[in-house]
Amino acid sequence: MRKLLEIKNLTVHYETVDGIIHAVEGLNISLEKGQTLGLVGETGAGKTTAMKAIMGLLPQPPAKLLSGEIFFDGEDLLKKT
Repeated sequence: MRKLLEIKNLTVHYETVDGIIHAVEGLNISLEKGQTLGLVGETGAGKTTAMKAIMGLLPQPPAKLLSGEIFFDGEDLLKKT
């Protein structure tokens, strides 16, 4: 069965005047149609940053998507405008 959402090695940093913030490091997620995923974690753990990266809504700058692949229903979201 083809994956509905597949994220491979997603890494996002924020470049600030105080230095680099490592918001998401090497995130991997794989979901098939009909599956549900909930993300939980402490404040500042990178949940919102990861979801904004998936939706293409990262504020650039200061965010910088350093690596990773994001596929939704077989389409590479990082190559879409």
